[in-house]
Amino acid sequence: MTLFRHLRASWRPLSSSSSSLACVVSKRFINTKPATFSNIQYELINRPSAYHLDHLSPTNAKLLSVSLGDNLFDNSHSHHHQPPSFSAATQTLPQGYHLVYFPPAHPTAVLLPDGTDEAHAPGPPFTRRVWAGGSIRFHPGWQSKLALDGGPALCLETIEDVRIKGVPPSWNAGTGNMPGVGEKVFVDVRRQYTGLKQGHSRVEDVIDKQNKEVDVGGHAAQLVRETVREPAIEEWRTLCFMTPKSAEEAKRDAEDGERRVIRAPSYEPTYTLSFTPTPALLFRFSALTFNAHAIHLDRHHCRHIEGYRDLLVHGPLLLTLLLTALRNAILQQQGQSATTREPESAPSLPDSVKSLDYRNLAPVYVNEELKICVRAPAPTAAAAEGKGDKKWDVWIVGPTGGLCVKGSAIIE
Repeated sequence: MTLFRHLRASWRPLSSSSSSLACVVSKRFINTKPATFSNIQYELINRPSAYHLDHLSPTNAKLLSVSLGDNLFDNSHSHHHQPPSFSAATQTLPQGYHLVYFPPAHPTAVLLPDGTDEAHAPGPPFTRRVWAGGSIRFHPGWQSKLALDGGPALCLETIEDVRIKGVPPSWNAGTGNMPGVGEKVFVDVRRQYTGLKQGHSRVEDVIDKQNKEVDVGGHAAQLVRETVREPAIEEWRTLCFMTPKSAEEAKRDAEDGERRVIRAPSYEPTYTLSFTPTPALLFRFSALTFNAHAIHLDRHHCRHIEGYRDLLVHGPLLLTLLLTALRNAILQQQGQSATTREPESAPSLPDSVKSLDYRNLAPVYVNEELKICVRAPAPTAAAAEGKGDKKWDVWIVGPTGGLCVKGSAIIE
C-alpha cells in the first residue's frame, strides 16, 4: 500500500497589482491507511518546488528597523525612533532582513486552523509545528544581487529531507503501523535567493498574466533553476511537526512551564544584547512576514491547544536578532558604536557574517527579557593580518538563565 496525494502547482498572480507570486499547492487527498513514515517522507520530498517572486523595495526593511529600533538602536536622545535612511548610496539589504521578503502567498481560505499552511506539513496526526533551527550562507557578491532598489528577485523553495524522531523501538516504518503520540517529524526546507537584474524578463514572461495555470515542471522550472544556479543567499530551515495535545496535557504544560532547563555556556560573552519582545513586535513581525500562525498571536490557542504559557517569539525573528547581535559585536570589536550605526551599513564592513548555523532549543516567550550573547574568538596572528575566516559563538538565554538558542557563525 502506498500513500497518494494529488498535488497541483501553478503560478498565480496574487492580484492585478501584486509583485509577489508563489507556487500554490492544492488540497491533499489521502487514499490509503495507515500512513507509514516512508510514505510521508516520499510524498513530502517529491512535492514540487515553490517559486516566490518579490520586488526589493526598501519599505519592508525600513519597517523592520522601526519595529526593532526601540530595543536595538540608540534612542537615548529621543523619545521617537527615527527609521534608518535607506538612501540611494546605502541600499544594501541588511543581513537577515531577507526574512521579511518573499512571503508565502496562500489564500486565507486554505490556511489550516492554526493559521499555518500545508506547504511543508506532513498532515495528520502531525498538526502542530515549530521552527527548530537552520543555517544560512551569504555567498560572495550577495549584496549587489539583492540591493534594495525595487528590482525583482526570486526565491526557490524546496523540501530537501524529512526525518522522524522519538519512535518507540516497537514501531517499524515498513510494517504499516501508525506513528504514535509523541513522535516528531522534522522537515528540512532549502531556500535560495537571488536578484533578477539580468534577464528577469525571461522569467516573468513565463508567468501567465491572465491567472491561468503554467507548467512549472517545464520551461518555467528550467529558467528558475538557471536563475538560482549561483544564489546570493542560501538558507535551510528545519520545521518540527508534532502530534496534538489533549486539553489536560495542554493545561498541565502551560501551568508547569519548562520541565528541562538547558544550561547556558560557561564561558563569558564578549558582547551581550538585552531584548524584551512585546506583543506589538510579534504582531508587526507576523504582518511583515505574512504569518498568521496562532502561536505568535493568540494566547488562548497557546495555552489551551499548544500547552505554552504565552505567545512564542518567531523563529525567523530570533534569527534576525542573532545576526543583529553579531553585527553589533563586529562593530564593537572594530571600535565603533554598535548602537549608532544604521543596520544597512553592516554588509559593507570589512568583516561580516559568511554563515550561521543555529538550533532553537527552548521556547522564547513574549514579555520576557532575553539576552543575546556573542563570543568572539581569541586573537590570532592570522586574524590580526586579516587572513582566514573566524568562528564566533552566539546564543540566547531566557529570563532564568536557561539556554534557548545556540549557534555558531563564520565571520569573514
